[in-house]
Order: sequence, then C-alpha cells, then structure tokens
Amino acid sequence: MTRDIVIIIAHARDGTIDAMYQWLNELEWTRSQHERRRLLYVAATRARRSLHLLGSVEVKVIGGVAALQRPMRHTPLGLLWTAVAPAFDAAFASTSALPTSEPDERRGKVSVLCRLPDDWRAPALPAAPRITVVPLERVVDTLQPEFDWASATARSVGTVVHRALQRLARDEGPLDVATIQTQRALYAVEIAELGVPEERQARALERVMAALVRTLTDTRGRWLFAASHRDAAAELEITGRVGAEIVRVAVDRTFVDEHDTRWIIDFKTSEHEGGDLERFLDSEQARYAPQLHRYAALIRSFGPEPVRLGLYFALLSAWREWSIDAGAPTTYR
Repeated sequence: MTRDIVIIIAHARDGTIDAMYQWLNELEWTRSQHERRRLLYVAATRARRSLHLLGSVEVKVIGGVAALQRPMRHTPLGLLWTAVAPAFDAAFASTSALPTSEPDERRGKVSVLCRLPDDWRAPALPAAPRITVVPLERVVDTLQPEFDWASATARSVGTVVHRALQRLARDEGPLDVATIQTQRALYAVEIAELGVPEERQARALERVMAALVRTLTDTRGRWLFAASHRDAAAELEITGRVGAEIVRVAVDRTFVDEHDTRWIIDFKTSEHEGGDLERFLDSEQARYAPQLHRYAALIRSFGPEPVRLGLYFALLSAWREWSIDAGAPTTYR
C-alpha cells in the first residue's frame, strides 16, 4: 500500500530561504509564466484580419533623468517586452515636454500631458460643401408575383423544383433523367421539411419529378442548361438601384449564348388545365414581365450584349421570350 506524501517547506525564523522552498517557488513561477504565455498566444491568434496591441509604461525621474520603467514580468506587456521595447524607446525618445524634476511623492507617477495655452482657440471650420441627398426607398422584390397555386403545397413544389434546377445548372454531371431519378429521395425529404402534410407529399413529389423530367426531355429545357453558354449563373443574387429604389433580387438563370445575347430566365411551375394554352401563356408573360424587366435593369450593366428575357414553364414544357426593349411595362422605371 502506497501513500502520497506532501512536504511543506516553511520559511526559517532567521529569515533565510530554504533551498527546497526556493526551488519549488521557481517551479510554480515558471508554470504560471507558461500559462500566461499560452493565454496571450490564444488571445492574439484569434484575430482574423488585424491585431492591435496597446500598452503603457511608467516614466520615472531618477537623478534628474527621466526613464521608462520595465513593466512587471507577469503582465502581458512584460511577456512581450523583449520584442516591443525598441518601439517604446523610440516613442519615448521622440516625446517632448519630458519631466526634468523629481515627481510629486504623493502621486508616485509623472504626468507627461501637454496642456494648451489659456488663450488658445479652435480654428474656424471651413464652409461645409453642399451635399445633394437623393432619398432612396428600400424595396425588396416589390414586384414579386404570388405563386401560381394558392396552396402552401404548391409553393413548396415550386421551391423544390427551383432548388433542383439550380443544382442542375451548377453541377458538371450529365443532364439526364437518370440523374433526376437518383435524387428522388432528396426531393421527398425537402418536401417534408417544407411542411407539406403527409397525405399530400406523394402528390407533391410526383409534380416535382414531372417538372424536372419534362425539362430534361424538352429541347428548350436542355438548351437552358447547355455547357456551351458563357457567364452562366443560377440563382444569382443581385442588389442594386432601380429608379428611386434599392432592390435585392435572385435571378433563376442567366447566361450569354453562342450569338452573344445575354438571357435572363425565370422558371415557373404553373399548371394549366383546359384549352387555350396560348392565351394562358400570354397572360403569364404580362404578369411576370415587370419582375423580369427589373432583373434586366440590374444585369444589363454586366456587358454590352443585347438582353432578352424568357419564361420557362417546367410542367408545360412551354416558353415565352421577348427583347428587353419591347413592351416594357409602365411600372418599370
């Protein structure tokens, strides 16, 4: 059976310091210094872009000569003193109005403050320049139309389809139906996460799959994701000024085609049952035109290319396009 033995070394009554006590004290001091250095290192290395260290030391006058006093070794400045002492010495050497007499013993410190003369007055400020302020109204997607389907389930379907098309635009893999089928479980999870009731999830999933499969089997749909396009982007977020408003928008798809035309595309998950599909598409174009013209006002500065706008209806494999300069709505500024 072993026992731990603790030895306590006390000071001798005659004032001498026991060698064992001194050794233990030095060990404890060294350990404490290591811990202080560790904490200083951790604090300094947490800075992400820049680090500013501020420190001050006392100035004492000894024999009529002012001198800097080394900071205590256990302070952060004391730990860094070897590295920063030259900077303090240089600043001290360039300082004027240093004390030339012994400090007041009651204060214990020397004041190096420079006071302004009693008759000093601040100079007159120059005349302020005229600043013209143009009031801006912050508007975020004020022209964003409502979703085509009134139900929350329909809105969720549109969200999942947009996410899937965004991934198709950004991925470098093949654009085929097989790829969509492998993501079926992912779409089901996203539909559930958006809060679609369980009894409606199966139907919502089928609509998502139908929209994506029709897009990839449609000539126009595949053209929208062609790898030959340049400056292509999906869900491009832009903030800028349109007229007197500051707006923030997200463009579903934009690119420059082989004819050096810049396209701005918006994907829609609208459904249409019954006849007269053309009239329905015309009404949808009129409905969403203000939104796309707002996108164009922000994007046309990207380059000198002519700009065309397009609406792609994923569930209908339908398409509408027009020039930016044709039929601009009166609400567009």
